[in-house]
Amino acid sequence: MKHVSLYNAAVDYYQSKISHAQAMLDMVLNESVVVGNHTNLLEEVLKWTEELSKAQGNLEALGSQYYEEEEETEEE
Repeated sequence: MKHVSLYNAAVDYYQSKISHAQAMLDMVLNESVVVGNHTNLLEEVLKWTEELSKAQGNLEALGSQYYEEEEETEEE
C-alpha cells in the first residue's frame, strides 16, 4: 500500500468519530442530568446512534477496500 500514513489517518479519524459518538450516547443514556438542557433526549440518542453507525460503516468500508487491494496485489 502506497499511502499507509493516509490510510492510518483515515482509520484514526473514524475511530475518533466512533469514540465521540459512544461517549455522547453514554452521557445521554446514563447521565441525563448532565444533558438537562436538551428537551428531546430521544433525538439525541437517534442522532448519536446514526453518527456511530456511519463512522463504523465507513471504517469497515475503508478496511475492506484496503484488504481487497492488498489481496489483489499479493495474487499478482
